[in-house]
Amino acid sequence: MSVHSLRCCFSRGTLVAVPEVQGVVLLWDQAELVYVGCSSLPEVLPQTIGDLLVLLDRSLIRASDFAWEATARPEMRQWEAISLYVGRYGRIPRYNRKGSCLPWSGSLNGA
Repeated sequence: MSVHSLRCCFSRGTLVAVPEVQGVVLLWDQAELVYVGCSSLPEVLPQTIGDLLVLLDRSLIRASDFAWEATARPEMRQWEAISLYVGRYGRIPRYNRKGSCLPWSGSLNGA
């Protein structure tokens, strides 16, 4: 069973409600999903989201909202979420593309 959040404003104030577990993070810039990331032990979701907030503070990324999903297999769930996005929109989310300032170790058909 997965545990996940509703979409929230991407800010430090909402970070306190994120549990200290591994999982997947989704970022939106208004209506557009722009990033699917994950945390793996020893890093947990609040650390991953905190790192993303630093990039937002430095104006290296644009994001308005986020959601998270706790999972025992974050890398696999990240890949699944990106694959679903590619299947629907025909492209990889903005910050999951090669050359982005955000990490993603997977590959999807030359992505």
